[in-house]
Amino acid sequence: MAQGLYKWLRPGSNGPISKMYTVQAVVTLANEANRDETPNGGNRARNCNEFLGPKETPNKSKNSNNKAVVFIHGFAVDGIITWQSKVLALVRKYKVYVPDLLFFGGSITDRSERSPEFQAECVAKSLKKLGMERCSLVGLSYGGMVGFKMAEIYPDLVESMVLTCSAMALTKSISDAALERIEFKSWSDYMLPDSVQGVKILFDIFATFKLPWIPNFQIDIVD
Repeated sequence: MAQGLYKWLRPGSNGPISKMYTVQAVVTLANEANRDETPNGGNRARNCNEFLGPKETPNKSKNSNNKAVVFIHGFAVDGIITWQSKVLALVRKYKVYVPDLLFFGGSITDRSERSPEFQAECVAKSLKKLGMERCSLVGLSYGGMVGFKMAEIYPDLVESMVLTCSAMALTKSISDAALERIEFKSWSDYMLPDSVQGVKILFDIFATFKLPWIPNFQIDIVD
């Protein structure tokens, strides 16, 4: 996750919520996420999701309003960068959890799987290890698809959802139509640009605000 922001939130800092919240890594094993052991028969694959969350577990919280809210980020950036303003607005009334999905920020895994289902399983298992029984999910874009999978696989865990800029699932027909609309051959070409011009195109399509104008000759120089 964003180290500068997390340093501000860590214990001993002067951040406004550092006394209530901390950053922690939660490890789940492959079979805990309904997966088989590693092919070579060795140790089970480990998945580590990093969370920003309250120091007290949900069941031990003294907060009169003990509802837990989980914010799941999209593909572009990690959890705290996406949700920092929402965290600051809600921490005094709710127990807020902000995970980094696997392959983002400080979250890692031994597996190569990238599916929303696998992400959902790992986040859900991590939340249960943190003592959570019920929660409301807030998901953005890719995080919304992960949230839908969490609700499907763990209906007893997910009480309600608030989603934005998301589909229930990225089916082939939805994917093909979207790629045709933005004139790209694959999502990796669009979401993982290998040039400054590609980054500019990404934000031209994706951003909800207009970025400052940059002359083409400056882009060519950087590229």
